[in-house]
Formats: sequence, structure tokens, C-alpha cells
Amino acid sequence: MQKMIPEELVKTLFEFKVIEFRPLAFMRGATFDETMMILDEAQNTIESQLILYLTRMGENSKIVVMGDTNQIDIKQQDSAFEQFIGMIEDVKGVHHHEFGRADIVRNPMLIEITDRYDRWKSSQSLIKKNGNGNGHSNGNGHSNGHSNGLHLNGSNSK
Repeated sequence: MQKMIPEELVKTLFEFKVIEFRPLAFMRGATFDETMMILDEAQNTIESQLILYLTRMGENSKIVVMGDTNQIDIKQQDSAFEQFIGMIEDVKGVHHHEFGRADIVRNPMLIEITDRYDRWKSSQSLIKKNGNGNGHSNGNGHSNGHSNGLHLNGSNSK
């Protein structure tokens, strides 16, 4: 955060609770009005955690949910993120954006590394499927998993 906001201002914003970090486990019962809520690493949430988070949105609030489906740290079948995107992306006020390789802003060599990883992952998937060809590949050597972001606009106006 200090890359965008001077350190002293960050400290002040935390002190006055303008910025707050709250674990999912301690959100039950809370409602956040006039708030910008950000959930990162959503690929590691289960269905009940995602719905808990989203139902905290109060009046005139916005929610951003982000996750990288290539970096799921829980059991693949437990991650609800991809299915959840599919379920709500056509709801009015919900916007979905899928980031691709051109969106990598860290080190340029990461593009080559992630491309190679995707090809390797696809080949491993094909081996596990006994050459079925219907593994996680989308046909061009890249896995279907990419970083995703959802933006939910709870404002009364657009």
C-alpha cells in the first residue's frame, strides 16, 4: 500500500479506521455501508465464505473480489470462486474482468514463466486423463485458469 500512499498517511488511515483489515471469520453479523470492500485470494474460499463476504455489503457500498485460479491452495473441488463467477456474472451491477498474460505488471520474465507453467500443467492434465485431450487445456496450451476480478456495485446510482 505504501507504493501508492505515503507511509504516514497509511498509518493515519488505519488509526482512524478508514482502512481496516478483517478476517472472514470475524465478519458474521457485520454490515458495511458506504464502504469499498476488497476480498483478495478468493480462489481459496469455499462457497459459504464467499456468500458470507458478499452478504456483508450494505447501502452504497462496492465489493471487489479477486483471485487467481492457477493458484488454488485448497482442494480444487472446494474452491467456489470459478463457479461463483459463472453464477453471478450476469446479475445487474456485477462486472467480471479476466486478466491475461498481458496484464502481468511485475517482472516481464513472468510472462514466459507463466506460459511455460500453463503448458506444463496442461501436459500433466492430459497425462492424467490418458490422452483424452479434455483436461484443463483450452486448446492453445494455456490453462483455463486466470486471475479474475469481480466488481459488485451496491450504489443506488451507476
